[in-house]
Amino acid sequence: MAHIWLLDGDPREWTPMPLVGDALTLVNGTLRPVDETPPIPFAQTRLVIRRLAEATHTWALLTTSRALRLNGDPVPLGVALLDDRDEIRLPDLTVWFSTEAQAHVEPFPESTRGFCPRCKQPIEVATPAVRCPGCALWHHASDELPCWSYASTCAACSKDTALDAGYRWTPEDL
Repeated sequence: MAHIWLLDGDPREWTPMPLVGDALTLVNGTLRPVDETPPIPFAQTRLVIRRLAEATHTWALLTTSRALRLNGDPVPLGVALLDDRDEIRLPDLTVWFSTEAQAHVEPFPESTRGFCPRCKQPIEVATPAVRCPGCALWHHASDELPCWSYASTCAACSKDTALDAGYRWTPEDL
């Protein structure tokens, strides 16, 4: 799930804030849905982050601020597509956009067909499974077939299989 890294708390630390929904605005350091009541006037938001389609992980940045910089460059038309590890900077605020996802157990989706790369067996609809955030392959994650947690890394890539592994990248790495 895409998220924004924001400096938060005391002491100030980089904190990931998930982008839930299709359009969010950053107001006073807080991500808020664009369609909340009462509506927030666009001119007061300074920036909006919007998913381009429900089934996609593509997000766009919309801004009315001429002072906003995306990776150090102005956004002349007020619209830009976001990419992993993009820096969004205003005079009084810096945030980072990230598309890095974390592994989590969820029911295997009905619209998906697949075989577990570790045990090579089919994954049944609605059974517990993990989609690797690194390679996007699904693994069994049940007590009977603990394929995701069987080894320390994914069967197909180097992604750590610990469900509490955390993010590989944070703005602190810069």
